[in-house]
Formats: sequence, C-alpha cells, structure tokens
Amino acid sequence: MRRTVMFTNIFAPLVGGVERSVATAHEDLNKTGDFCTLVTPRFRGDDNREDRVLRVPAITGLGRRGYSLPLPAFGRISRWMEAIRPTLVHAHQPFLLGGTALRVARNRGIPLVFSHHTFYERYAHYFPLDGTRARRALIRMTTAYANRPDLIIAPTPSVREVLIERGVLVPIEVVPTGIDTSLYSSGCRTRGRHRFGLSLDDEVVGHVGRLSQEKNLVYLVDAMVHLMRKRPSVRWLLAGDGDRLHWARRRVAEAGLAHRLLTPGTLLGAATADASPSWISSCLLLVLIPRASCSPKQ
Repeated sequence: MRRTVMFTNIFAPLVGGVERSVATAHEDLNKTGDFCTLVTPRFRGDDNREDRVLRVPAITGLGRRGYSLPLPAFGRISRWMEAIRPTLVHAHQPFLLGGTALRVARNRGIPLVFSHHTFYERYAHYFPLDGTRARRALIRMTTAYANRPDLIIAPTPSVREVLIERGVLVPIEVVPTGIDTSLYSSGCRTRGRHRFGLSLDDEVVGHVGRLSQEKNLVYLVDAMVHLMRKRPSVRWLLAGDGDRLHWARRRVAEAGLAHRLLTPGTLLGAATADASPSWISSCLLLVLIPRASCSPKQ
C-alpha cells in the first residue's frame, strides 16, 4: 500500500481553489485504497480532529483571509512520520511546510512530488518590497525548489511550458484539478435563481472565485461593465470574497450599474451547485465581448 503524506500551508476552513484541490486529492486517495495523511497549520475555527490530518502550531488570523504561519514543529512531525512511515511525500507549496516536506523526503530517502498550483510572483504585491524585485526573487525561489522534487504536477499545459522555459529540468506531468461532478450534477437551477432573487428568464453572467488583485479583476470588471452597457438585460452574479470586493462594487456603481450586480459572498457546497446552472460562465466573456474592447493584463 502506498502511504502518502501531504504538506500544505493552506487548508480548511479557508475557502479557495488550492484548498479544495488539496482536500479533493486527500479524500480521493483514501477512497482508492491508498493511505494518505496531511500536515497543515492550525487555523482559527478549524476542526482539529479530522481523520488523517495533523494540525501543527501556527500564528493564526493573518490578513483578511485568516492565513496561518506555521511554527517549527519538527519533533511532532517526526513522531507523525515514524507512526505512518510514508512511502511518498507530496508538497503543495514551495515555502514554509514545503521546505519541511523536502527535508522529510530526503531524510527518509523517499520520493517527493510537488504540485505547482500557481505562479507565486503574482502575489508580490503582498510583500513590503519593490514589486519588480519581489517578483524576480519569487521566480528564482520557486524555480530552485521546482528542481528538487522527483516529479512536478502542473494543473495546465501552459504552467508546464512556463516551468520548462524557466529552467525546470524535473519531469512534469499535467494533471488538471478534479471537480466533484456528483455535487454539481445535483444543482437545481430553479432553486439557485430563487436564492438570489432572479427569475428564470433573467440573463445572468456569473463568476465564482477569490476576489483579489492577483486574479486580474480589473479586466473582469471592465469586461462586465462593457457587457452590461451593451446588453441591458444582463445581470452579474459575482460570488466570492476578497480584498477587492468593495473596489469591484464601487467600479460597477460608478458606471451606474449597481442595481444589476449581485454579490452573495462565499458560496459553499449545495449553494455553489445550485448557482452553477443558473448563469452563463464569465469564461464566455471573450466570446460575448469584442477583443478590442478590453485586453487582459496577464
């Protein structure tokens, strides 16, 4: 039996794409007969009694999202490793617990897999440093780490291509992030539209995601403002939370379109499933909007 231990700096109760991806991988590996455990920091409001999850001490409640900074817990992690005797280590970030994952793999002489979920230089604006220097430093650091594991998992071919261009020599496999199809197939359009006060005839464009600067929201908001001006019947359902939510609301209000914007906040579980068949995906904006109208910056 393969015995995998995952290391991740972000996990439930935080809500986001990486958190969901890690949780899905953890759950599915255990369902398929593997023994998969997970090491992650403590977070405010977490359940410290999850099966096969080790929560290490951390400074909690950092930033708007409530991130945690894991504290040194080598003794506790070492005892956990001795108890489960992993045959594979899987790191989900190159920093903090990602470094711990590398040490555990090397000390125990077992393979290390690294999932490259995102381009970390896009988060440079969170650091109190010159933006250009911070981005370059993050690229150097993540590239150096990416050359240490035995295998890299990239979510898309484009991520794989960028890593190769940056000099990553480790084998890279493209494995798209899985989706719980059973959850979304149970969604009810009528129930979802009723939840948000929409009629079945309303033309709705929806977007769900974390509303932060690195998500290129300037392009998304400008595109939606353009679309709503051209098509008076369109309403925008912007689901999610983040430090740019208030900016997005203000930008739409300045365009005189606030009455056509719905911001229900973070949707979880069945609420997301009910909403998903209720809108046209914002991914279709490039089809609905002339290319010359607004161009993405990233």
